[in-house]
Amino acid sequence: QMLQARAGASTGNNRRYVRRPWELSRHSIEASRLQIAPRLRWVPYIMGAAGKRWIEPLDYCVLWDRDALELKNDIENNFGEGSIRWKLSGLERYFFLGVAFASLGQRFSARAHRYSSVIDNMGLSVFPEDVASATCSMNTQWAHEILTGLNPGLHFQAGDVRRLPWRIIDSSAEVFASVEAAFATHEERRETSIEFRRPGPSPW
Repeated sequence: QMLQARAGASTGNNRRYVRRPWELSRHSIEASRLQIAPRLRWVPYIMGAAGKRWIEPLDYCVLWDRDALELKNDIENNFGEGSIRWKLSGLERYFFLGVAFASLGQRFSARAHRYSSVIDNMGLSVFPEDVASATCSMNTQWAHEILTGLNPGLHFQAGDVRRLPWRIIDSSAEVFASVEAAFATHEERRETSIEFRRPGPSPW
């Protein structure tokens, strides 16, 4: 099985349309771990990896009020009629749970979407039926070596990942469940996380 990689959105103005979660009211953020149709003003936004691996936390939100009406109008006014399709690339896969992968750096890595999200053009993602299996497969040394061979530079492209066979990893569900449990504890104790409950040590 091959992984079909998708690129995402380019707002053209992140200062206006992108925020950190702690800048917003928790009640204004649509943060669901299910595939959703957004209803609130701000939704999770997946940008670049920045060293993250295995799980994608909620680090950014994008303004999506009334199905991103303001953003779409801004795109059309600045880039012309018909520009929405290429500025909001992969629109049909937004809010589906998938696996994002690093597009820059010397080491390839993957991280499962924790929340239904809009993906950025640097938040390249695949959308397999089995997220746990794909995440485990894409984080193997085997996957890193293949992708480094396909593209020996510092960029991993969507086309490179489409050429990566999906390797079945024994006990991937159990491995991923263990990783996810450790990450959930970490997020409950990370003060800037929307999942924060109380301070404490992290197993992450």
